[in-house]
Amino acid sequence: MDHVINFADVLDYVVKNPIPAWAALVSTSLAAIKMWETFWRDRIQLETSYFLTGEPGSQHEIIVANLSPVPVQVANWNLTWKPRWFAFWRKEVNVTPEETRRFKIEGHNNYQLNFKGFDRFEWGGAVASGRQLVLEFNLFGRSRPLLLPVGGGQSALWWRKILALVPRPQPKRNNWIPRTAR
Repeated sequence: MDHVINFADVLDYVVKNPIPAWAALVSTSLAAIKMWETFWRDRIQLETSYFLTGEPGSQHEIIVANLSPVPVQVANWNLTWKPRWFAFWRKEVNVTPEETRRFKIEGHNNYQLNFKGFDRFEWGGAVASGRQLVLEFNLFGRSRPLLLPVGGGQSALWWRKILALVPRPQPKRNNWIPRTAR
């Protein structure tokens, strides 16, 4: 290379011609804001909450909350006990009711799925051991299904026995006393 660009020359050019520098700064910041809006703020954010009961005659409830401002339309959904990674030999157990309907969750709103009567599913003991309850949503405008875990599930029996042998750290006592109480 015959010509070497000196930083002092570039800085001198920017000081003499500030409009192109401001244009580059503004366009870069607007592009960053648009990327933040597209990939972070307006992304689909769904969370689940649940209430599973063993009382006869009562119903299971799974609440799906849309935390984003974008409405979500669900075309199809499945509820499945999927094996955890350490229990790969276990099979999936599909507990989806026979009739599922499409629904829409508005932005910053929630939708409640009720399971009563014949739609109730088994949730304890052998069916949950080593499996995770997963709500699988097929959304309009999305090629892959969205998988939402429901609760913590239950780890395999052998894993729970190992965890029972490991000593748990005791929480530290907080001896801090507020200044006004002294």
